[in-house]
Amino acid sequence: MKRIVINIDKDQVNLKSSDPLTFGETVQALLSILNATAGEVISNAAKKDQQKVRETIYDSLNIAFGNILEEIIPSEEIPSLEAAAILKAQNEIIAKARKEKRPLEEVLEEYNTKAEEDTKDARNMS
Repeated sequence: MKRIVINIDKDQVNLKSSDPLTFGETVQALLSILNATAGEVISNAAKKDQQKVRETIYDSLNIAFGNILEEIIPSEEIPSLEAAAILKAQNEIIAKARKEKRPLEEVLEEYNTKAEEDTKDARNMS
């Protein structure tokens, strides 16, 4: 068993372990702490506020992980995933409208509604 000690002093965080940690072990430990903390914060919130707390935690983690990924590989160094995703979605929408002989606007509205539902579902998974 490895022992991990986390010291926090203002904005400085220092992680020490009894034995060297692999990257995977470090990620697992930190994500376990995040998950447990998020669960506790949600549980301690008033019932009526729990959904808003979930959404805030989701958004906060999304921003934090995005910032970490940006530090590892700045976006200008990788092909634009966003542009590729937009192009793929456009092609799917156009193909579906043609195949079903429906107005493009109707299929687009359907697609946007589904995307909004998927986003809500992802936020509720925590």
